[in-house]
Amino acid sequence: MFDPPAAGARPSFEARREHVARRLPRAERYRQRLQSVPPAVQDPVWVDEEDFDLARHVVSADASSLGQVVDRAMSRPLNRSRPLWELWIARGLQDGRIALVGKAHHCLVDGLAAVELAALMLDPEESPGAIEARQWKPQPPPGAVSLLANALAERAAEQLELVRWQARVASSPGRLHSLAGDARRAAAALAHAFGDRAPASPFNEPISPQRHLAMVSRPLSELREIRRRYAATVNDVVLAVCAGAVRRYPEDHRQPPVALKAMVPVSVREAECGSVLGNRIVFMFIVCPVGSPTRSGGLR
Repeated sequence: MFDPPAAGARPSFEARREHVARRLPRAERYRQRLQSVPPAVQDPVWVDEEDFDLARHVVSADASSLGQVVDRAMSRPLNRSRPLWELWIARGLQDGRIALVGKAHHCLVDGLAAVELAALMLDPEESPGAIEARQWKPQPPPGAVSLLANALAERAAEQLELVRWQARVASSPGRLHSLAGDARRAAAALAHAFGDRAPASPFNEPISPQRHLAMVSRPLSELREIRRRYAATVNDVVLAVCAGAVRRYPEDHRQPPVALKAMVPVSVREAECGSVLGNRIVFMFIVCPVGSPTRSGGLR
């Protein structure tokens, strides 16, 4: 959300799209798409989009609130045959502000990389410096034979590395014992994550592609105070708040609460990764105490 300019004419949608166009050379992955490798012997590879059209990705949204923009943007799947991102711009909301809603597939960026890219695409200064103009020259996509040859070469390298790894393990009994322990812990984690069927609950019903944004806000200072008092993290506080809200919903609807298992993304991006694109997250499965009895000072 952005406040309108204090003085002067409000920039048109076309001017905003041109603003993004001048900054696309900073993130060339935004002009690339995924190309399948026949016959499915390797993961898809990134290739340049030869007929890239910015109008397909920077979309004008006729909406009066941020929620409406998010609802429309998130209810429409990304086209897998094109670069996997969109930027929706609402020209003017009821409160006079401007709304920008960006959407990108997780194979393109994770949360931190998306923030880095937003900083590249937008300018914090009202009068940014000149942007170096670079002509986009897409490289022709590799042919099927080239894709297959590269995939087979990479698969052969992976198999060779696997053989070397097995030799290193065989020569080190201590490492073999450690790996056995890791395997047992991994199996236990998988059993914990996927072993139980989802209980009957309003939250486990089939859903539609239609999305709706609901918002609530609290001062960050309050979350930090709770974090400090209970020696937790801000993420812990947010998860506790969500668990309390989910607990309250069935109570308000005279339904018994059930345990909630949540999949929580955790960043494993290292400092040296910087703004490198791609996905650097893993998932943790935790059981929120939604089914536990409430008490004074608890989830409620």
